[in-house]
Amino acid sequence: MQLHGGIEIPGRDKISIRNIEKKFFPPGRPVLISLWVYSNNYPLKLKAILSQRNTKDLAIDLGELNFHGWKRIEAKVSLIKKPDRLNLWKREEFSLAALVFESGLRMPKDFVVHIDQIFMVIEKYGEYSGSEIPDAWYIE
Repeated sequence: MQLHGGIEIPGRDKISIRNIEKKFFPPGRPVLISLWVYSNNYPLKLKAILSQRNTKDLAIDLGELNFHGWKRIEAKVSLIKKPDRLNLWKREEFSLAALVFESGLRMPKDFVVHIDQIFMVIEKYGEYSGSEIPDAWYIE
C-alpha cells in the first residue's frame, strides 16, 4: 500500500486509513502486530487501531517513522481488562480498524510512505490437554 499525502498544519494534522468493510481476525487474543514500512525520514507517528464489537477502540503506538528505507516495525498488544476497553471475557473477534499517521512539527508538506505485510499474532483461546510428545511409559 502506498500513502501519498499532504499536511497543512504540521504537528496537528492526522491521516487515518480505515477499512470499508470490517474483517475480523480468527477468535483469540491479539499479542503482537508487525508490518514493513518504507519512510524517507518523516517525523510521523504511526498508530494501529484495534476494534471489537460494542467496545471502544484501542490505539497501539507503533513508533515514529524517522528512518530512511524499509524497516520492520513490531509492537506488543497489551489489552486492558476494564469495562471501557476491549472485552476479553466475551471472546469476540478483533479487527484492525485503522492505521493513523500523526504529523510532527517539522513535517514537510508532501510525503510518501509504503506499507507492506501487515500481520497480527493471535493467541488462541482453549486448553491444551495431554502431552505434545507421546510417551511409552507403563506401570508394571
